[in-house]
Amino acid sequence: MYGIKKQDLKYIQNKHLFQKNYLKDNFFTSSTGQIKTLLDVSFSANHSKRYYNEMINKINTINDIISSSDTEYTPVFITATLDGYFRDFLKGNFKRFLAKKYTNTELKKLIPNNERFGHLIEKIKEEKKFTIKDLYNVLNFQIYRFQSSQKYRAINKQGFKAHYIRVAEPHKKDGVPHIHMMLYIPSQFKMSLLAVFKDYFPAPQNLKKRRLFDKKTKKVLKVYEDGQINGFQWDIDSAPAYILKYLFKSFLDVESGAEIDELQAWYIKHRILRCITSHSITPAWVYRKMFALDNDWFYLTDIAKTGTCEWSKEDDYICFQDENNRVLQYEKGVYKLKVFINYENV
Repeated sequence: MYGIKKQDLKYIQNKHLFQKNYLKDNFFTSSTGQIKTLLDVSFSANHSKRYYNEMINKINTINDIISSSDTEYTPVFITATLDGYFRDFLKGNFKRFLAKKYTNTELKKLIPNNERFGHLIEKIKEEKKFTIKDLYNVLNFQIYRFQSSQKYRAINKQGFKAHYIRVAEPHKKDGVPHIHMMLYIPSQFKMSLLAVFKDYFPAPQNLKKRRLFDKKTKKVLKVYEDGQINGFQWDIDSAPAYILKYLFKSFLDVESGAEIDELQAWYIKHRILRCITSHSITPAWVYRKMFALDNDWFYLTDIAKTGTCEWSKEDDYICFQDENNRVLQYEKGVYKLKVFINYENV
């Protein structure tokens, strides 16, 4: 399942157990004199209860930002899959792909050939087998191009912001990746980005007309005639629930002490992140440092917008001050919480 062999699963399960025991067996004394294990402060997706809560907090924060905005946002659910011939790449077979006779320009738009995403065009020329991570990087490259397009960048240029939550998921049979993304965009950009999506994600499965199926009979109940396609859908009842359905699959139930299964092993083996979000909120490393003082990501993000804040990873320093003069400060392992009272109003 997911292209994970028995020996892969056994190796990763043993590695996971070794890492967990290491985190449990190593202690340190905090700046407040508390004795803690490395597991207590870990945010690892595979070991920590905190990771799950952090991701839920992050997603809720993005939705709170959108709900409190004066801009009218449309949630667009994007599914990006690869053309069928990419499966052949895992076996070093490029016949179906080469039969397409792409021009050099078309090829460079479709497949990366650089340090960031990998020299994959060179791999094709040398007829080298692709890995799952290579296919994931093809999707990453296509997402990057989509978000670098003039029509996407027009959102920022016109004074707006786009927000997104992105989840990678493997196909059950062979582990070939596809990507789900909940993209929140100002409503007026919807149709222009639909056109960009069609250009940058040309796999036939992405471009089929969206259809609504009966879950039991699999019969078509509705064919959407408003432009929606499989890969780009906006008629959505609950955007957070829509993306969380895919995100939940990727989580390991740390609370119950569940073992790593084939799905978890897929993320670990291929070093693929479970969830990626836009940089429209307080950075994760800042949130994690301030967790001891306040674990509300939306509150910290709101201060960044309406109050004052500063942070330096190099100096190991963070300071937030909200509009009510509540100050949250961290410096080299020392936490301070200050509240300044205006006695004129007392």
